[in-house]
Amino acid sequence: MEYTTIAAKNAIPGLDALPTPKDLEEARSLDVVDQDGKEVKLGDLIAGKKAVLIFVRHWWCINCQTYVSHLSQAIPPENLPQGMTIIIIGPGGSVPIPTYIETTGSPYPIYGNPSLSLYRLFGFKSNLAGSKKGEEKEYEKALGGLVVRTWSALKKGPFRHLEHASQVGPKDQNGGEMVLEADGSCIFMHRMQHSADHTEIAELAETLGIQPLPISDGRSKQSSRDSSRKSSVDGRGTSRVGTPSNLTTATGSVATGAHQQGTTEAQSAAAP
Repeated sequence: MEYTTIAAKNAIPGLDALPTPKDLEEARSLDVVDQDGKEVKLGDLIAGKKAVLIFVRHWWCINCQTYVSHLSQAIPPENLPQGMTIIIIGPGGSVPIPTYIETTGSPYPIYGNPSLSLYRLFGFKSNLAGSKKGEEKEYEKALGGLVVRTWSALKKGPFRHLEHASQVGPKDQNGGEMVLEADGSCIFMHRMQHSADHTEIAELAETLGIQPLPISDGRSKQSSRDSSRKSSVDGRGTSRVGTPSNLTTATGSVATGAHQQGTTEAQSAAAP
């Protein structure tokens, strides 16, 4: 299978500029951590390989969890051209990584960059802005409405492993995607402009010269179950949790009862 170079269709002049050779050289000397907390140089992971680097947001970000899950299904390892690898990097520590792997079903290696050295070097933005109405990415559409999305984020984040709070990474740190040739040069760069702005998987697959597989998304069914379960939390039905603000109040109260920090982290996880 031939590896092709295709410019990002939605590339923003200046904002999606390729990193300089100097930046790429520095990046290879920077550390990431694996799920066991072992530090490794990025350069050692990509040496001699065509590498696709997926920089995600904090480990509790439901948007990125869905993106990684869809990516894993649409572009499985066996469909990659020979000599190519996909590596996922997050802005947090190592402790939450095993849970992230379990949640996303990712077959690809996942590393943390808690120092944010790579994020800063490549100029990834920090904000909590969401996508504009009508401009949602395909992976974001699978998440359902705001209420269901918020509940899912809370359930898979602070309500599951509140003890990971200090290692999930900054809630406002966005990521992006880049494709590196085996010689270390960069041929594709995308910097997320908001919290749900990953490159469309179909576009990334085209860039890599790969035909993406259909995505079997069980999240819609799960979302329905979550919605029903959420309604049953309060004995009076959906009236109390039927709006995003009330949902935040209800879930925040649970977190506060368990631990004061839970309120802050629950609200952060519920952010875009």
